[in-house]
Amino acid sequence: TPEVSLATLELMLQNLDAAASLLADAAPDLMVFGCTSASFMGGKGADQAIAQRIQDKTGIPAVTTSTAVLEALRHLGARTIAILTPYVSEINERVRAFMEANGFTVSRLVGMEIRVTHDIAAVPPADLLLANVSRPVLLAHAGLLVGATAPGGVLVLSGLLAGEETVISEAFAAVGAPPTAVTHENDWVAVTCRRNGTAP
Repeated sequence: TPEVSLATLELMLQNLDAAASLLADAAPDLMVFGCTSASFMGGKGADQAIAQRIQDKTGIPAVTTSTAVLEALRHLGARTIAILTPYVSEINERVRAFMEANGFTVSRLVGMEIRVTHDIAAVPPADLLLANVSRPVLLAHAGLLVGATAPGGVLVLSGLLAGEETVISEAFAAVGAPPTAVTHENDWVAVTCRRNGTAP
């Protein structure tokens, strides 16, 4: 179904065993349950229960995208997070509850209120992307950040300490977003980059 709602996500879970059995015929090494909203809507532990259900049905190890999000945030040492989703409010309430139950403080949550699955996939890259995070995070995710920016779009990379601008500039230039400006404010630095290419 193209609609994204609690009802359609529940329907997806009702069909989980049948879908997993079909995929098992391909004998993958790992199964990934790729619907983030369906894997967090049941609350804390729901993601792990889905993965276990797949493994019990097929004998193949499984993981969900919600589990991957939690592990990534913990790896980064995140405690307080802001969340932007394409979801409607009823689903956003579930993601807030899921993240808070797993030990994170949600400082802000904004949903795009998109109800049609295909419309979520059609959300375009950003013309302006602001990343106010530390140097190690920027370096680790430079390619991802540039990929989320439209051709010709601008990235503002802030939260840097004086002296870190060179390595950040080089890293982003290497993945297609060379620097256009460096701004100093006391001991803080921001690097502005522009992604190669032109807007369509």
